[in-house]
Amino acid sequence: MALWAYMWKNDERMDEWTRWRDGELRTLRAAQGEMLAGRMREAEEARRQLECDVAAEEGEMRRKHAAERKWFELVREERTRLLGELETVEMENAIFGTYKGALATE
Repeated sequence: MALWAYMWKNDERMDEWTRWRDGELRTLRAAQGEMLAGRMREAEEARRQLECDVAAEEGEMRRKHAAERKWFELVREERTRLLGELETVEMENAIFGTYKGALATE
């Protein structure tokens, strides 16, 4: 009889410990779930911010390249115009003989 009482008492203690352990596991799992959900929210926010930053950088880069193309075209047009003017001056000098050397001999 004492053995049965001892076994019964041990069974009660084991059931109590099992309930406690299961409760602790549920609490820990819930805390882990909340922590994971928080990290997922943070990662999603970081991803969104990164996408916004990349989009802004892409827009800035497009504007910069457009400005560089425009600048290049303007410089090319100016140099073409200056080269044309220089050629015209050289032709006029050749036709009218107004080179500096020709002026010095007169």
